[in-house]
Amino acid sequence: MSIVVDFNRVSNIVAQAENMNERSSTSIQDENIYEKLKVAAQDGNIERLYGLIAVDPNVLGHSDKVPFCETPLNIAIEAGQTHFSMELMILKPSLSSKLNVSGFSQMHLALQNNYSRMVRGFIAIINSLVRIKGRGRVTPLHHVARIGDAELLSEFLFSCPSIEDLTIKCETPVHVAVENHQWMTFKVLLGWLKRVMKLLHKTVKIFEQKIYRLLRNGTNSWAVNLSSIRERSLNTSKRNDAILVVAILIVTATSKRNDAILVVAILIVTATYRAGFGPPGRFWQESSSNPHDHNSHSAGQMIMPFNISPVR
Repeated sequence: MSIVVDFNRVSNIVAQAENMNERSSTSIQDENIYEKLKVAAQDGNIERLYGLIAVDPNVLGHSDKVPFCETPLNIAIEAGQTHFSMELMILKPSLSSKLNVSGFSQMHLALQNNYSRMVRGFIAIINSLVRIKGRGRVTPLHHVARIGDAELLSEFLFSCPSIEDLTIKCETPVHVAVENHQWMTFKVLLGWLKRVMKLLHKTVKIFEQKIYRLLRNGTNSWAVNLSSIRERSLNTSKRNDAILVVAILIVTATSKRNDAILVVAILIVTATYRAGFGPPGRFWQESSSNPHDHNSHSAGQMIMPFNISPVR
């Protein structure tokens, strides 16, 4: 009896076995290096981190393949390793925006563990992390407004203003502060709003002056006297600030969002067009129909707060 050996088939089987062994060896090696990275993160060993990067330059890229996972940065934050966490964020910025399986970012984890120093280090590297949205679209600014950390809240606002960000319940940081009875953080937020309003008033005044000069110096155009309007806007700035405060209180106090929005809209329209409802001035006592008079009027007509006359 003769035995026929198919050497090609035997060769293929041997090659497949070698490939399986290589893949198994690589998998074990990957598991070992990730375990070493995990230990380095827990211990905050930066030298060990760079040693692992030298062995595998893509050692920090594993988490990019998974939408939600526990990253080395998560582990370092949980262990309170501030310097190691900041080093990881510099080396791999994408880790800072990665959410864990519970829907929290690195900033949220640091805040939940009361690592204020670590949080300040993070926003010094990437200030936009103040606006990163986690579970329920809650940002770090919402979180500090809820816990009442007025100092950290102030730093967040100066670093990256995000007072208009809304949670999944359509709540601003102002809502969150009021609902949790954090009056100190509410005062900080209100102070920030008043600061923005002052800048807005200043911008409007400069804008009015530029328009006035443009119309006054323009050839074959009409000169408009805006002095009374400018004076009136300066006199009503305090009233507008008060209206802003009332609007905020209405929005935060009511549970009917649509009603609150309607009330605020009415307040804004009232503040903006109050001059139209009650213009400063009197009524003309007599009629004037002189065709050469560009300010012709009828008896009983309102005296408007501006005069239009041709440039001579």
